[in-house]
Amino acid sequence: MAALSTLLPALVALVLIVVPSPSQSSPALSSGSFEVILGCEVPEDLPSEMPLLRIIPEPLPIDFWLLVARQVFNMTGELELEYTQDPFYPSLFRELWISGEEASLIIRCGGSFGWYRKKINWHLGPLPSLQEAKMMADRVLKAIRGHDLIPDYVQVEFKDTFHSVWEESKPVGITVSYAIRLHGFPFDGDFSMDVNAQGVIGVCATWKFVEVDRSVEIPPLDEALDRIADYMPRRKCPVRIDKVIINEVVLGYAEFRDNPYIVPAYLLHATMVFENGESHDFHMPLPAVSEVPEA
Repeated sequence: MAALSTLLPALVALVLIVVPSPSQSSPALSSGSFEVILGCEVPEDLPSEMPLLRIIPEPLPIDFWLLVARQVFNMTGELELEYTQDPFYPSLFRELWISGEEASLIIRCGGSFGWYRKKINWHLGPLPSLQEAKMMADRVLKAIRGHDLIPDYVQVEFKDTFHSVWEESKPVGITVSYAIRLHGFPFDGDFSMDVNAQGVIGVCATWKFVEVDRSVEIPPLDEALDRIADYMPRRKCPVRIDKVIINEVVLGYAEFRDNPYIVPAYLLHATMVFENGESHDFHMPLPAVSEVPEA
């Protein structure tokens, strides 16, 4: 929806959580509120406590990343180093860019990284099959594992392969995605690779090197939902949100802007329903702690 592109008007503070029975209709609400409807089952036997994880900002030295650039991503020739402000952690970290003639390796806070080819030709053919793209991505993943870029407490599991770039109704790009788990819990971030006829053209790894800081209590979902308006994605829409339907809930981990911790979170798949009847599906992490800790 074109209207859902940048910033939502300020979300109102009044939120009603509704768990309707099959014979119960949703109650009428005032125009100054939206209702939250739990449209799925809450997982049973959720832990009462989870580890709070502190991000290690710079877990690996520059010389190591230079080795990764050459041995994992085959970056040759003279490599330039440059520091820029990390847009997600502006007060905590500066990104390190390692740039060559054909590609750049970007190292982010906590050892997350991205590698991107500079000159991309979408018109070069033929495109590999989905199976061939998966095999290419698995080879890169094997090299990443072989250089100890994935900590022992991080699990990377294949999720999907799909056509992601199209030109004139013809697929010209493929994405291979993998799910990430931290200490056995789902992490609100992916590991993905982009492939076209040139081969692998982009890699994005969002896991982080962390250390256990302390255990924190996990509040019930209904308590966490009291603060959903504070963490909902801010999208511009010409009409008011009428209700938010929670379609799936998973307990896991998430990072929040400019915060030095990976925080336990309820990972929600939900639907915004607007007063004009239109809707928008979205995904969001909701902190599963009484208060998000700061530095």
